[in-house]
Amino acid sequence: MKIKWILASAIILFLLINTYLIITREAPRNTIISNNNIFTVSSQSLSETTLISGVFEYEEEELIYVDKTLGEIQNILVSEGQSVKIGTPLFEYNSESIAKQKRQIELERRRLHLQTEMNRRQISEMEAQFKEEVIAKGPDEAKSYNIGQLQDLQLQVELSEVELKTLEMDLEELDAKESSLLVKSSIDGTVRAVNAHPRSSDAPPVVHITSDSYVIRGTINEFDSVRVRPGQSVWIKSKALPDHKWNGKLQHIGSIPNKPESGESGTISKYPFIVTLEEPNSSLLPGYHVYIGIEETGLQQPLSIPSSAIVRKEDKTHVYVLEGDSIRLREVTTGNVNGEHIDIVDGILEGDRILLEPSNHWDEEEEVEIHD
Repeated sequence: MKIKWILASAIILFLLINTYLIITREAPRNTIISNNNIFTVSSQSLSETTLISGVFEYEEEELIYVDKTLGEIQNILVSEGQSVKIGTPLFEYNSESIAKQKRQIELERRRLHLQTEMNRRQISEMEAQFKEEVIAKGPDEAKSYNIGQLQDLQLQVELSEVELKTLEMDLEELDAKESSLLVKSSIDGTVRAVNAHPRSSDAPPVVHITSDSYVIRGTINEFDSVRVRPGQSVWIKSKALPDHKWNGKLQHIGSIPNKPESGESGTISKYPFIVTLEEPNSSLLPGYHVYIGIEETGLQQPLSIPSSAIVRKEDKTHVYVLEGDSIRLREVTTGNVNGEHIDIVDGILEGDRILLEPSNHWDEEEEVEIHD
């Protein structure tokens, strides 16, 4: 009896052990993952700064030199520091010679008018005399007046009219030349310098005028020109004033490249640009060289993840992505490597949670438990 009880107990124990082993073998074993090993994919906004250089200048400038073909300067009508507008008289050349020519033309016109009037009167008298004889004696008995003399008078009238028209044209030319003797400003601004006695065309300008506003001019190469656009805000610094910074705006970029300067190869085109300052300036002086930063914000950086998340299987690149309570192996396309991070071109989305330092023994799909 005792032997039967021992045998039964041994069988029951054997069955219990086998049942336990079967249950534990078939029960899923969840992989435990720490929160510290989970990386959430996010995009970042970048800004890039394009640096160009230029020269601080007057927005407009007018240099007026002496024109010896117009004679000698008679009067300077402005002084240094004076404000002028478009059309303000600046100086005038001596007009006595032109005035003398105009007087001579007027006398010649008067002479021709008198001569023409006299010839026309003679023609009228001759024609009237002939008509009276025709009425008194009849056409057959009327004396025929001198046809040759009448034709000569008519020709003289025509020649006088031609000469009068020629004199009119000469007078118009003198009027135009006389108006050019009075030199006027073509811009609004301030007279910076006056040279009342220039000796030659190579002398300093008679009058130097500049606008009261300033701009920065320079050139930008073809590669940088496609990265910026008119209307962008810029910052401005000068090597001469390193502690100062000004704000401005890129006002204009030319569409026609400048001609290469002497010594340049011309393999890279350069386009003229204009930058305006947004606030009054009292520090920069015309001629200062400055450098300009044009910031472009809102650039989207490629999605980037730590390199430790990368899994390489069968010559392909993968990452483990956490989806709910399970992880899935997902193939990705990589881009540039930046230190300990690598850009992902395709395969993951912003907001995906990926696992760092994954195990080579994980399956392509596996249940996980996340612990702090």
